[in-house]
Amino acid sequence: MDNYRPEFSDLSIENAINSVKTWIKMRLQQKGRGVFVSSHEILGILTEEFQELKEAVRSNVYDKIQVELLDIAVGCILGIE
Repeated sequence: MDNYRPEFSDLSIENAINSVKTWIKMRLQQKGRGVFVSSHEILGILTEEFQELKEAVRSNVYDKIQVELLDIAVGCILGIE
C-alpha cells in the first residue's frame, strides 16, 4: 500500500498566511493591543485555545476547527512578538 500524502501548494500556504494576517487584525480590534505580560499568560492563552481546538475536533466541524487553529496561530505570533 502506498503512503501517498498530498502536498501543500505554494498558493494554499500563501492563503493560510493571509488568513492568519486577517485574523490577527480582527483579534487586535476586538481585544486591543495589550502585550502579554508574562510567559505564563502566553501559555494560559494557548492552553485555552488548544482545549477549544480539541472540542472543535470532537465536533468534527471544519469551520470550528479552522477558527481555533487561527486563534492558536495568532496567540503564537503575538507571543513571539
